[in-house]
Amino acid sequence: MASRTCSRTSAALRPALILRATFLALMCGVAACRPLPAQPLVDSITLRGTQATDAEAILRGLSTTDTPLLFGVFPRVLEYATYDANVLARDLERIERYLRARGYYEGKVVAARVIRTGAHSVRIELSLQEGLPVRVERIDPGLSTLPLAVMLDANRARHMADGEIFDEARFEDDRQRIERVLLDAGYAFAKVEAKASVDIAAHAARIVYQIDPGQRASYGTVTISGLSEIPEGPVRDNLDLHEGALYSESELEDAQRALVNLGVFASVEVRPDRSHPETSRVPIQVRVRENALRTLRLGGGARFDVLRLSANLVTGWEHKNFLAACVTSASTSARG
Repeated sequence: MASRTCSRTSAALRPALILRATFLALMCGVAACRPLPAQPLVDSITLRGTQATDAEAILRGLSTTDTPLLFGVFPRVLEYATYDANVLARDLERIERYLRARGYYEGKVVAARVIRTGAHSVRIELSLQEGLPVRVERIDPGLSTLPLAVMLDANRARHMADGEIFDEARFEDDRQRIERVLLDAGYAFAKVEAKASVDIAAHAARIVYQIDPGQRASYGTVTISGLSEIPEGPVRDNLDLHEGALYSESELEDAQRALVNLGVFASVEVRPDRSHPETSRVPIQVRVRENALRTLRLGGGARFDVLRLSANLVTGWEHKNFLAACVTSASTSARG
């Protein structure tokens, strides 16, 4: 009985095995028929010696790569990766630059081997030495001229601290975070510069922030362009930006999201004009592009002309795409 079951199973699998074998033969034929490039193909590239740094991130940043496999199985079918000595030499410089950016200023590639694996293919093996990292010795935040609450927020925004490995990406991120705190606190014209002094021999870095907050600013005139069918009132209510209020970058982002979430605009752009710091005012330009095929829907289910919109109604715009799939977005509008 068991043998008959096994026989039936084998018979059922036979078409699938034949199809798979045919497919394998076809892929091999495609690979064999493609003309080989003049340069050797790269079968694989490996990196050794990474202890604290990310080997995968390093390899992703190189121009020299291994030949991709179609479906993870078939090599040399759709594209090739070739070996070029000049390109590899630049890749070795990229590796050392990456190590410095991660705080390993003594890091270097100590060996690069190109090994033939066939008549027209090679394997590349790279070995590196990270060395000791450079660590943050001291940070001068330069925030003493700011109000206490803003100073505390800016200090909390920094992620890199004394004793940590100096990382160029985190260094720049911290500068942007401090600047963002100032922009959200009304300092629309703030400028933040960050400088790092690296002592390679001592494996130490000193960071100094130079901050020019400028005057606190408020919103200037808020103008809206691009409206045709939709009345300006509900759009302005959803923006919730008022001339004379304290400037905030986060509020501008929230205002843009509020209009996008209505679901009635193909594009929304909220742009501050910070070209005149001497005025302490930041005009806001709102540019929208309406979607097509739109009707206004009020909360009670009744339909009204868009020009007769009244206060304190739950409103939304309902439109249908070319597949007649209905999309609805609702918001609460309270006009005073």
